[in-house]
Amino acid sequence: LVRIGLGAEKLDVEIGDYVRLPVVLRLLRGFKNPGGFDYERFWAVQGVRVGGFVKSPALVTSWPGSGGRLSAWRSKALDFIRQESPTPAVGILAAQLAGRRAAVDSQSEDVFRSLGLSHILSVSGLHMSVCYGFAFWLLRLFLGRLARLSSRFGYLKINVLAAALALVPALFYAGLAGSASPVLRAALTIFFIVLASIIIRRSDPWNILAAAAWLILLFEPYRLFTASFQLSFVATAAMLAVFVRQPGLAAIEEKSPAGFWSRPVNLELLVEIKDRIKNGRPSEEQGSQTELEKPARSHGGRQSFFRKTLLAALAGSLGTAPLVAWHFTWLPLAGIPANLILTPILTVFVLMPGLLALFLLPISPALAAWPMKFAGTVMSGLLPIMEKAAELAGPGLPLPAPGPLFLIGFYLAGWVWLRGTAPWRRRIPLAVIILTAAALPGLVNGQGQKNLLRVTVRDVGRGSALQGNLPDGGQM
Repeated sequence: LVRIGLGAEKLDVEIGDYVRLPVVLRLLRGFKNPGGFDYERFWAVQGVRVGGFVKSPALVTSWPGSGGRLSAWRSKALDFIRQESPTPAVGILAAQLAGRRAAVDSQSEDVFRSLGLSHILSVSGLHMSVCYGFAFWLLRLFLGRLARLSSRFGYLKINVLAAALALVPALFYAGLAGSASPVLRAALTIFFIVLASIIIRRSDPWNILAAAAWLILLFEPYRLFTASFQLSFVATAAMLAVFVRQPGLAAIEEKSPAGFWSRPVNLELLVEIKDRIKNGRPSEEQGSQTELEKPARSHGGRQSFFRKTLLAALAGSLGTAPLVAWHFTWLPLAGIPANLILTPILTVFVLMPGLLALFLLPISPALAAWPMKFAGTVMSGLLPIMEKAAELAGPGLPLPAPGPLFLIGFYLAGWVWLRGTAPWRRRIPLAVIILTAAALPGLVNGQGQKNLLRVTVRDVGRGSALQGNLPDGGQM
């Protein structure tokens, strides 16, 4: 693979297109700043070791190629987004819905990065979950309306059939969006959950997450060292540590929604299901619906939904904070509050209507235009607010890359705090002791070097800047 740079300009090409350009290829080399961003490793783990730079986009000539049916569908979706969305939101919606990150302008990219919302600009597990959940809900609603299927198979079989059929649009959307690590993780997770429901087995979240990681690394081991793989799986593991505390057990929270996927299946119920499949649905005289056949009802309502959404955003932000500092040597100060406030808003009012529009596009483009316009209008209205928030938050906090000892201690302390079986009064002090022991070497090292001359080499984009901290406190 080859990386071609165009400066601040972005080339409007699709997968499969032909490109002609004058360029001199060179081996990619990064700055050797200790604790700094490793540019060479970042591209090497993605299979890119050479690159070049084109002075002007006017020197680039491109013409359409044959990228396959997925490329044709992607082009159709992008044209629809450009046609029906307001201008300020076109690039953002193209990145959110179709995986076209290059369509985002540099100003919007900086705003999302400053707020710690860069994951919104790429198709991730959040997008896959919304896509599959929406398809499952529509299919279950449609199949439930069919009296013949409902009377013959019952509520259980309709759920299983809807879950299996919803895989088709979800996997198609995964192929449309690309093969990024978050997309693969979400697709494999959904597949394993559906497989467990088909064979009437209770799905364990920790085993599913481990199986998804194992399959991805089996075919592409280099992904283990990529930021997207690590951030995606660590964020998911942090959420599981909050909501599913014990490995090997499904949700143990008594107040969690008693949905279809989290209900245990006992031996007596399996025998009853087998008899129902063999003999058909019994009459009313034989009894009412079993507990598994009854529609799931959530406990807690909307308040519980938003509380759990905010808790999940907080867990994901805190869980990935050390890795963000390790990979990028900076931490967005507004990352946690922005994720708590803006992620649910963007999900409900931008992502969901946008995905609904893509679902309706093959059926009725005129009908699909309404939710797409709504998503674009909301995004256009939020952009000025986000720009102001990014301006107040600043560029972020530059941090040295944490060492392996601190990373191990941080996640071990979090695991003991959230997963431990001891009382809270014993877990919290133990977690504090582990975190302090992990951070102490770095703090002691910094205190012992106060009277020394410190020279810091900073990467400023096109070169290096030297910053000197003198023993008397002066800087140069």
